[in-house]
Amino acid sequence: MWNKNRTNLLLASVFILLIIYLGFLRDSIFININYIIDRIYYNSEIVYYHSMYEFLVPMGVGGLMKLKWLLTFLFTLVNFALSYGILKKLFNNSGTSISLLIWGTIFLFILSGLFFLLGKLIGDSELGYTLSRRFMGVLQSPVPLMVVVAVHLLFGSPSKT
Repeated sequence: MWNKNRTNLLLASVFILLIIYLGFLRDSIFININYIIDRIYYNSEIVYYHSMYEFLVPMGVGGLMKLKWLLTFLFTLVNFALSYGILKKLFNNSGTSISLLIWGTIFLFILSGLFFLLGKLIGDSELGYTLSRRFMGVLQSPVPLMVVVAVHLLFGSPSKT
């Protein structure tokens, strides 16, 4: 079940640390973008965002919203790639685990899109966006990896000794 090769375990550990760092980086970027949007939208004199993000201010609210969507897809893709790599390194036969990760990601991505569109259709874009954002937030985190590892450990075939 577990791949006990030291190199693979070391690489998986590095990938896990990268996924954790990526979560902090993503959070910092999005929080600062949200502060910029808030400042522009409400024409506030108070600056809550870090000065290193000042170059984003000229983008305006619309441009920043597009940037957030672009970054959402980028962070989702990078988290997926790291999760894929971790599963490849941790488990000897991870075909089922990899499939679960792929199909789970596709399912949550489609579900996110459907909630976003449903919100538009029923005239409650805010609700659709909020629900969509929650599902995309899951995909930008280590949660899919943790679920797949738990399922693999709970239901995977025992290793032959």
